[in-house]
Amino acid sequence: MELSLEISGDQIAGARDYQEDAFLTTYLDDDSGNSKSSALIVVADGMGGHAAGNIASNLVVSTFNKTFTGKFGKQDPPGVLREALKNANEGLKESIEETPGLDGMGCTMVTAAITKGKIYWVSVGDSHLYLIRDRDLIKKNEDHSYGGYLDRMRAQGIDVEAEAGLSRNMLMSAMTGEEIAEVDCPGSGFQLLPGDRVIIASDGLDTLEKDTILKTSAWSHTPKECVAGLLKAVDEAKRPRQDNTTIVVVDLIERQPAEVPAPARAAAAVSVAPARPEIARERDLAPQPRGGGRKGLVVALVLLLAIGAGGGYLFVSGMWRDLLPRDQARVVPAPAQPAPAPAQPAPAQPAPAPAQP
Repeated sequence: MELSLEISGDQIAGARDYQEDAFLTTYLDDDSGNSKSSALIVVADGMGGHAAGNIASNLVVSTFNKTFTGKFGKQDPPGVLREALKNANEGLKESIEETPGLDGMGCTMVTAAITKGKIYWVSVGDSHLYLIRDRDLIKKNEDHSYGGYLDRMRAQGIDVEAEAGLSRNMLMSAMTGEEIAEVDCPGSGFQLLPGDRVIIASDGLDTLEKDTILKTSAWSHTPKECVAGLLKAVDEAKRPRQDNTTIVVVDLIERQPAEVPAPARAAAAVSVAPARPEIARERDLAPQPRGGGRKGLVVALVLLLAIGAGGGYLFVSGMWRDLLPRDQARVVPAPAQPAPAPAQPAPAQPAPAPAQP
């Protein structure tokens, strides 16, 4: 059974004056021959004010993506996820050391890597990784907020009283360039099935109840429709101080095996010159920028460019879809050689005349 991925993502600012979320989806090249069977989805929710939060989330997304795509296929996915997390967090630390004005910036992050029918993830903070299967919404990653901590303790039978003055949405783990307090990264992947739907989202989705998410998903035939429906529901809730909301939806679709054409019959005996074999190649497809807003299948990426020894950075917003180069060749065989024409029969010799009496 082979699975193909259909992906869509988008975001809204909510009631905030600026967008501190960042996200990126990259299709990965694997050995399946299916160009859409593996993908990496990274969602980061920045904190630390307009400039710092935006810088933190975009720096983490770009650094994580660069590390993972460079190591993908060379070691087990959980190991690559952890290495990419480490590099992204160190990138934050270096930026803060070079630019003290960025001190205090950070972000939460959830990343899902889907390959060979399994999903692997790493998450820090309170962003979400949901699985919709059999009309149920299942949260796969841990919640590193104070409320999530209380819920986990109670699920283990440990009675913990909430401390006065601490809100449930207070973060207990985040990426700040310092040591990360809690990381959720299982050592093995979770098997996905045809018909599964995966939702990766920032905590702005918390505005919606479980039933609303399930109903919206059930009415949506495609990931694009689901993303649009969920963001519309968040916006229409009119929640005071609604946070930025980023949602990426992935559908798992069973890939039908391609039909093998029947071999062509041998050509009739026609006198033709033999053709040389031809090689047809697909041209490399480089990642193409998509200007404009944040809508569509492709996802938002902010490119980080160093612009001086002082440690300043320039970010340029845009829409990108990452298609890795592929160069597959097929050999077109030469036509079959014509069969030789049958030899002409020799003329019959006349019978001898009868003898005279």
